[in-house]
Amino acid sequence: MLPTVTVGLPSRLLPPPLSMRPFFSSYSPNSVMPSLVLPKSKRNRTVFTAIQLERLERCFEKCNYLVGTERSKLANELRLNETQVKVWFQNRRIKHRKQNKNASPSVSPEDSGESDTDGKTRSES
Repeated sequence: MLPTVTVGLPSRLLPPPLSMRPFFSSYSPNSVMPSLVLPKSKRNRTVFTAIQLERLERCFEKCNYLVGTERSKLANELRLNETQVKVWFQNRRIKHRKQNKNASPSVSPEDSGESDTDGKTRSES
């Protein structure tokens, strides 16, 4: 017959490691089982439909900033909440600035090769 081994539970649980203590709402060394508080889960990314994107782009072409009742009205029409519309416009303005920055970099006369060796442009000579 095989011998049976019984393992007894410790009378006190080990405290959580220091790295985990911020997630425990109330930790005291005398508590048997501290309650665990999990961090908030990450918000899901909004996936816009083609119709929503088309309408948002049309509104953006008219005006880069949408505020107040205009934003509320558009959000209701597209069945989105105002925050989603607001964030879409913020992101679109950033995209617009980046596109304009990359499309038309400022070129100085020296960079374009239109200056003489003394630094004057050809029109000044």
